[in-house]
Amino acid sequence: MKPNFPVPVDKPVKFAFNIYEGKLTEKPSTKGTNFWEFVDFNEMPVKRALYSINFLNEVSQKLTKERLIAFLDAMENELNSPDGKITRIHRLLFSLRERTEMIFEPESVYKLASVVYFTDQENPNDYSIKQGFENMARFKTVSDHTFFLSVPIKKCMPQHSLSDEDLLKYLEIAKKINQMELKTVQSMLSKNQSMKDSSSLLQLLNPVD
Repeated sequence: MKPNFPVPVDKPVKFAFNIYEGKLTEKPSTKGTNFWEFVDFNEMPVKRALYSINFLNEVSQKLTKERLIAFLDAMENELNSPDGKITRIHRLLFSLRERTEMIFEPESVYKLASVVYFTDQENPNDYSIKQGFENMARFKTVSDHTFFLSVPIKKCMPQHSLSDEDLLKYLEIAKKINQMELKTVQSMLSKNQSMKDSSSLLQLLNPVD
């Protein structure tokens, strides 16, 4: 099976995986969505490569841009609030410090995968944020167990020595950490600021919208 891209592609590509009804398989199919990748990751077209560099940085920093902005918004709101409490700011600073000990932020891996892998309905020479988010939504129809343990996605993750069992446990812990941080950020929003006024929080709540 060969891809039928809407534009000519200068660099050679190869099949990566297929997603159909919440299942990821490493064989192409006429059903579901086939994803492709460049044969040589290091020869990715410049426009797409720029996004991969940004998302690689997020993976190494263990913090997405949206989460960092939400943290900063929350701390600024707390500082500007008449009844602001330094203990709440300290709580977020502690969370940021804790993140330096994390292996990776799962959301960053989804974002990086949306650059590395693409469908034959998009332009491989460039990267569309809208299309990338749509692909992330497709990725998230697959269970953590299948997605993060698959061979293609492991290439987007930082090196680690965890067994598959321990990796799944880590993903559960990371999910709980994210939920706890979100509650803290929500509690620190100004009483006069609705959730609709905080674009960073909305992106944090709905990263694939």
